[in-house]
Amino acid sequence: MNQLSRRVPLVDGVAKVTGALRFTADLDVEGLLHGALVLSTHPHARVARVDPAAALAVEGVHEVFWHGNTPAHLYNSSIWFSGQKALADEQMFPQVVRHIGDRVAAVIADTEEIARRAARLIEVDYVDVPTIFDPEVALGHAGLPLRQDDTPTFLSPVAGETFVYGDPEAGFAAADLIVETRVTTPRSHHCAVETHACIARPEPDGRILVLSPCQSVFAVQAVVGQALSLPSEKIRVQKTPIGGSFGGKAEPILDPLCAFFALKLNRPVIIRYDRQETFTATRTRSSVTGRMRIGLKSDGRILARETETLVDIGAYCTGGNYLPSSMLQRLVRLYDVPAERYSGRAVYTNTVPAGAFRGYGSPQIHTIAEISLDIAARRMGMDPVALRQRNLVGPGAIEPWQGLDLGNARGRECLARGAEAFSWVGRRQRGVGRGRWRRGVG
Repeated sequence: MNQLSRRVPLVDGVAKVTGALRFTADLDVEGLLHGALVLSTHPHARVARVDPAAALAVEGVHEVFWHGNTPAHLYNSSIWFSGQKALADEQMFPQVVRHIGDRVAAVIADTEEIARRAARLIEVDYVDVPTIFDPEVALGHAGLPLRQDDTPTFLSPVAGETFVYGDPEAGFAAADLIVETRVTTPRSHHCAVETHACIARPEPDGRILVLSPCQSVFAVQAVVGQALSLPSEKIRVQKTPIGGSFGGKAEPILDPLCAFFALKLNRPVIIRYDRQETFTATRTRSSVTGRMRIGLKSDGRILARETETLVDIGAYCTGGNYLPSSMLQRLVRLYDVPAERYSGRAVYTNTVPAGAFRGYGSPQIHTIAEISLDIAARRMGMDPVALRQRNLVGPGAIEPWQGLDLGNARGRECLARGAEAFSWVGRRQRGVGRGRWRRGVG
């Protein structure tokens, strides 16, 4: 089983590069109907009227669905396990849309072309309500625990995380230098080659089969069960080849809709998002606003650190909701900090919901921490590599939050070998320059 330093071919590599591999949208399913969605063009509004008459008059259209003829109960696309704590605030078609790209209606037709043409004929009247895009504005806006009113946004009741270790105040009092930073990280989208798609088919035994390019068949089973009030044994999920996810297909988004439509019409149904729909109606990486305060001795040793993070999870309590805890977990595992204070909150805004994205909190929290260390190194006149070497955790370190043994990831060795590999010291010494101009590596 020793595969080190050996090239191992992908099991499906030939099928992928030759185009023989069939993704969800390529599958031939007998009797397949096609769905197209009407997505909100308003960031926050009450849907006052949906008139499907013109769409229903199009030849080949089988049905139009909206909040008036679909289940109104709430579910959460990031709840996959029993006992998982998160607010259920999603609906198939909410009467109050909360971001551009929120679902308003769906057309089911014989072909995708007919469905999309008919969807453009649906008349929708919106009544706009106040909108909040800035998470720091949202932070000061209190609301109700269940968002069935027109409250634009409010603090998530389940997303806070606080942690104190050691004596931060004593550490700051003993510090020779205190660095304070404010760092923001942006939203970003996974942009997988394959856009979101799903097929659902009623089975002769009364079950529903969901064909999904998902990351977890059990997550799909759980969320479809929530949304349709079905027991898990009534839902069978088959994972189709996935054309990239990076976390973007972790949460089942189209699966509950496809399953509901298929059961109502007793026909298999496919929904396939185009690129614009995937950008506005799926998930993104959370943007984070972070404030960090670090106290250091003159030799570069960190004595205390204080961190505040504000996570913008978008319009719904989806996968971004767990990020404050996830960022804390990653923050305390890299540097040996004897005194730590952390506070993390998540807020809603009227933007695309946030979810999983590779690293799940690591890019955001380490961007905040590493920028802070670079500023500290500059103010101390210290090599940034040397500053990190001085503070990295050593072999067998115990992280303070959960008491876990961190083993030995050889952080110091990796940093030293990396610096040597591209001549960090030599390149950095050439970066003197004049005035406001600098040149070199850093």
